[in-house]
Amino acid sequence: MAHMLSTVNPEAAERIGTIEVPDTPPVGATVIYNCRSGEGRRGRQQFPAMVLDRDEKLARVILLVFFDAEDLKGTTWCPPRTDRQVLFSWEPVSYNAPAILSDIESDGIEKLKFAFYGDYEPPAKPLIEIIADLEARIIKLEAKR
Repeated sequence: MAHMLSTVNPEAAERIGTIEVPDTPPVGATVIYNCRSGEGRRGRQQFPAMVLDRDEKLARVILLVFFDAEDLKGTTWCPPRTDRQVLFSWEPVSYNAPAILSDIESDGIEKLKFAFYGDYEPPAKPLIEIIADLEARIIKLEAKR
C-alpha cells in the first residue's frame, strides 16, 4: 500500500510517512502480545505469546497467548506494534545476551563455579555423575527394605 501510494501520490505519501515493518519472527518464537482494551488479566496488558503462523509481507502473525497457566487464547492475524497500532499488536522480546556473554567470558566462569559450589572445591568428576551414583545407591537401599 505504501509503495502504491508513493508512486500514485508522492505528496500524500510524504505526509503520511513510512512505517517500519519489523522482521517477522519465525514460527515457535516467543513475542510479547499487547491486548485489546478490556482483554487483559489482573491489570496487565502485555503477555507472552508463541508464533503459530506468519505473514512476512505485512509482518502479521497468528499467536497463542499465555494469559495464565490454564488460560490460553489463539489470536487472528495480529499486526506488529507501531506508534499507531499499540493495542492488539505484537512486539519482539529483547534479550541482553551480549552483556551476559561478555560477563561470562571475562570472569564469569569463576563466579558461576562459586555460585554453584560455594566454598567447596569442585569435584573431580561431573556433578551429574555424582547425582546418578547417589540415585542408584538410594534405589538399592529402597529395594532392600
